[in-house]
Order: sequence, then structure tokens, then C-alpha cells
Amino acid sequence: MIRTCDKCHKGFLADKPWAKLCSSCFKATMQKMQCEYCGNSFWTESHRPEIWPCKSCKDDLLIHLISKPSVVLRQSSLSKDLLKDLIFLTHPDKHGNSEKATRATQQLLEMRNQEVTV
Repeated sequence: MIRTCDKCHKGFLADKPWAKLCSSCFKATMQKMQCEYCGNSFWTESHRPEIWPCKSCKDDLLIHLISKPSVVLRQSSLSKDLLKDLIFLTHPDKHGNSEKATRATQQLLEMRNQEVTV
């Protein structure tokens, strides 16, 4: 199917129904990264951090955060940047508003708020 690129507005042949960018704009916007946890390569937007878990590893990370609360609750071991990244990774919007994601994000937000008020 012929589609119009959302970025450069040129026509391109789309092999997937959700394709919105021509191959040139896609490559300029996206980059291939390697998952820190499983080593698999995946496409992600180029403005994302260099180390990023793939979609399948995000659930494993959530389970780890929830099942090991002692690791999460030890504030001194988490830098502000890491805490920000964990909040971004666990946000319920990225996990279909799952209960696990909500609980993990709430704990992380409480940690962030405690750190600010101390």
C-alpha cells in the first residue's frame, strides 16, 4: 500500500499497516539498540537512553522490583537519574495500566518524594 511519510511527506510503499515513516525517515528517527538484559537487538527512538531493556524484559524488571522491595527501598543505592529511569520504565502507561506497574511506580514515586523532602 502506498502511504505518505509523516515526516517528509513523500509517498512510500508500506509493507506494514502501521508504517508512518519512509525508510529514510525511519532510520533517521530510530536506531537499533541492544537490550542490556537479554542482548537482543531492537529498534527504538534515537532520543532514548543508550541502555534500554527490550519490551520482553520490561515485565521481568517490574517483577524483580516488586519482589525485591529491600533493593528498591534503599534510597542511598539509587541515584536521582536511575530513579527517574526506573519510574519511566515502570510507568503503568507503558504496561497496559497493570497492577504490578502501578505498585512499582507508586513505590518509586514515594522514594523520589522522600528524597526531595529530606
